[in-house]
Amino acid sequence: MDSKKYGGLWWLPENPERKISGTLSYEYGKGSILSLDGVFLEDTEDEYHEIILGDDRGKLITLVSCFRTNFQIQQFEDSRQFKHSEFHVSLFCIGFHFAKRKELKFKSMTVRYSHLRKWLSGVFNLSQWDENENEYVLKVKKPPVKEIVLDKFGLSIKGVVSSEHGSYHDFYERYASITIDMTDETPLDELFLIVYHLKNFLSLATGEKISILTMNGEKTCLKPYERIEIFSFQTLGEKGSKDRFAWYPLPIEYQTISERLEFYLQNWFNMIEKYEPMYELFFGTLSERVYPVNDFLNLSQALEAYHCRKFENRIVSDDLFSKQLPQFLRIIDEFPKEHRPEFQSKVEFMNRKSLRRRTKELFEKYGQIFKIFIEKEEDFIPKFVDTRNYYTHYDPKKEKPAGIMEIPFLTENLRFILMVILFEEMGFEAKQIEQIIHRYCRNRIKAIYQ
Repeated sequence: MDSKKYGGLWWLPENPERKISGTLSYEYGKGSILSLDGVFLEDTEDEYHEIILGDDRGKLITLVSCFRTNFQIQQFEDSRQFKHSEFHVSLFCIGFHFAKRKELKFKSMTVRYSHLRKWLSGVFNLSQWDENENEYVLKVKKPPVKEIVLDKFGLSIKGVVSSEHGSYHDFYERYASITIDMTDETPLDELFLIVYHLKNFLSLATGEKISILTMNGEKTCLKPYERIEIFSFQTLGEKGSKDRFAWYPLPIEYQTISERLEFYLQNWFNMIEKYEPMYELFFGTLSERVYPVNDFLNLSQALEAYHCRKFENRIVSDDLFSKQLPQFLRIIDEFPKEHRPEFQSKVEFMNRKSLRRRTKELFEKYGQIFKIFIEKEEDFIPKFVDTRNYYTHYDPKKEKPAGIMEIPFLTENLRFILMVILFEEMGFEAKQIEQIIHRYCRNRIKAIYQ
């Protein structure tokens, strides 16, 4: 999967008569480049094609969202010209021709994730050697399939045992995959979202940085055994981390939740829909390493976004605030006319709780678990709130609350706070959450994989 090359003929769906030879090169984590011995359009400076079709010795290829990045014309003395062009390809499919992007729909998607087999290790430990004087016998049982039915789709967690027999060596491989089954053919973009959310779930469960190794789609018009390989730079762009829990129990072991996995996964997808801003801000900090202050501010905003949707956001009732509102407006009328609109726009937010109060309310609910990684609430809250306000509402009269060396520790505690919230929203009980957080902290592993 690290790199692939496909050579053949390439053409636009609207002009199948004009075929150009070239090579598609794919490198894991860096994307795909189509290099052509010619050009599709000569007079277009910013050339873009929604779809480019290809054929590599009978292998059907569809390239999606292709931007031209290079265009060259070489003139020879005998008036001949050699034209060359290159395109950046956002994603491509092997095994089918899609004439339009909106036709990229699949009935199911099978995905292999890094560390998935490790998470399912209890299911895979089924090999057994029988040895005597005359023969060696390897017995490998096929792992069971875990079928999960959620509100909008189904999941099948499968263990696969494959073998290859040669003249001198026999090879056996065991791997795991998750198949997303839809009721009807679903656009690829919607399936990508499910793949992404499952990836995040596995990262929390394993404590590892998860990468997507392979994706294969199925269509109703194809035979059951026919698969369409899908390669996407955005989805497959990050390498998974090495085993950090190799000698320790994983934060959430599969066998401990397998009986209620459907319950946890349904809560997971419900939570994403309900608390989307918090979810995206949290996992957005894990996609790549960013400047420490940006990390800190994103997680601060994630915490605030969650509180706004989970807790009462008003300081006093709307009726009481509405009764006092005319007094605030009369005060605003005393300011110069040109400044009144700015003050008036802020009045509606006066009845919102402060970050300090929001944080205290979270400690009131989860404080017992927070004690695992935050020794003193009375030290953490002022430092956290004042640091966030320093970078958000700069006041030159106030000193910087936390130095650049302290911010990573504040950020780490924020990350753990949000992880506790995620586990609680998934339906884990307090004792389970304490055990999970202990496993992260005991092994001196930073939250997730930072």
